Amino acid sequence: MISLSSCDRRRPGFAGTFGARVTAIDGVKRTRNHCADVTLPMESPWRPSRTRALLGLATLAAAVGTVGSLYFSLGLGLVPCELCWYQRILMYPLVAVLAYGYLADDTAIYRLVLPFGVAGTLLAAYHSYLQAVAGNTCTFGGCATIYVRPITIPNQSLVAFLLITGFAATIAVRTRRA
Repeated sequence: MISLSSCDRRRPGFAGTFGARVTAIDGVKRTRNHCADVTLPMESPWRPSRTRALLGLATLAAAVGTVGSLYFSLGLGLVPCELCWYQRILMYPLVAVLAYGYLADDTAIYRLVLPFGVAGTLLAAYHSYLQAVAGNTCTFGGCATIYVRPITIPNQSLVAFLLITGFAATIAVRTRRA
């Protein structure tokens, strides 16, 4: 808690505009103005905590993955294969869940994100493995033959799920330590 004392009865005039006394205890800011206590959160809304920043990055990764998959199917007219559909089923809800976690600053959201992220990572890794074994072709569809910058669509999905899972695991470790 940070307490700013602007009223010190023992030393009048001590903590006027320039002489505020600041004491940090607990993480809550307490401001005494004319001997009245006002409690404010210590963190500024303009500078998010590291955990909230991780939630924001995970939300961004899920949003980019979702928009990218929609662009490939709706914008470019590519038909997703069966494994791509399963990966989409695991990716799309993560945008809403992570956005809620970011806006509500809910660090316990990792409990919902990790199962989706791990399942999506395993599925995307299997899809990428099938692509590598089959010689850059997908046995379920043509998604592995499309290269967007040096990696294929299944590999892009794998990168997105790895980022989301990594951010969620980091949030889980930080939350359990606190």
